[in-house]
Formats: sequence, structure tokens, C-alpha cells
Amino acid sequence: MEAKATFARGRLILWEINPTNNLYQFSGRRDGPFEIWLMDYHEMIPEQLRYAERQQVQAFNEHMRYMYDHPERFTPGAGARKRSPAAGATNQGTGKAD
Repeated sequence: MEAKATFARGRLILWEINPTNNLYQFSGRRDGPFEIWLMDYHEMIPEQLRYAERQQVQAFNEHMRYMYDHPERFTPGAGARKRSPAAGATNQGTGKAD
């Protein structure tokens, strides 16, 4: 489960752990632009592993929301386009066009 790879593929997903679910599946719900997907859940898993899984889900969701809020930092080429000078701009003091 890696948010950056999912975002790079154009998918906006948030994970949710639901004790009634035993398969990875789309919940049918959305949170704004994000699809809510359900993690598989098995009650027999020790609490330490369930805790680790909850932490992983929280980190994934936070990272996904951050990338959505700041796409220029995670979309290839977006930063370069944003920083390029406007057409016809000149270098200060030289009079030469960029």
C-alpha cells in the first residue's frame, strides 16, 4: 500500500478498516474526490498487527490527501511548467528574451 504510486496512476483512494469486511473492495462511498476502499479485516489477527495496520492506513490516507492538496509537488513536470517564465519575459538588465 503506497500512496505515491496510487496517486501517480491517477487514483484517489482512501482506505478504511471495517470489522464487517473480509475482502479488499470498493465501499461504494466517496469522500469528495476520493474513493473509499475497505481493507480486509480478520478478527483473529493479534491486536499488535491490527494497530500497525491502522497506523499504515492513517499514514496512507494523510499522504494521499496531502498529494491531492499539493499536486504540483507530485505530478511530473508540473513544477517545471509553473516555474518557467512567461512568454516574452526578459532577463533583467540584459533586454534579452528568455
